[in-house]
Amino acid sequence: MSSSSHVYGIPEYIPVDEKHPLAPVSVYGRSKVAAEHAWREYGGAVLRFFNVYGKGQRGDYLIPTILSQLNKGSVKLKNLDSRRDFVHVDDVVDALLVAVDFPGECFNIGSGRSYSVKEIAELLFKISNKKPKLISLNKRDRVRNLVADIGKAKRIMGWEPRVDLEEGLREVYEGFG
Repeated sequence: MSSSSHVYGIPEYIPVDEKHPLAPVSVYGRSKVAAEHAWREYGGAVLRFFNVYGKGQRGDYLIPTILSQLNKGSVKLKNLDSRRDFVHVDDVVDALLVAVDFPGECFNIGSGRSYSVKEIAELLFKISNKKPKLISLNKRDRVRNLVADIGKAKRIMGWEPRVDLEEGLREVYEGFG
């Protein structure tokens, strides 16, 4: 079952492992906790995805938001300091395919590294050869830093992400629009 890092809420420690207390701060996160509890009755694996990105992503996510503003001379974002763990959709698909062999287990699926919103924007500027002004709207995130401990997925499933962030962002940029 696909779940989300939103189940963790504001992390008590970084990186967040699967034993971290579940304390969601959003309705979405609470719905994922409820779905996990229901799914456990069936014995399937639970995969908690961190920030998934890739071609065809909805426009209200961070990367498409940046890309849609590249040609406007400035890129306005809520907060530049928040840090997230980005994982490419191809790596997520690989994890889903492997996880079917591990019923009853729960795995974090991320890259195991955190990047600030500013770092993501600057990587996209580099890839696109554009230099728009980067503007922070200074809207605080309740969750300031979230990064996955993917050790269990590596150890038990033999899974680890293969798509490099810059390579994945380049693919998204080339397919955007």
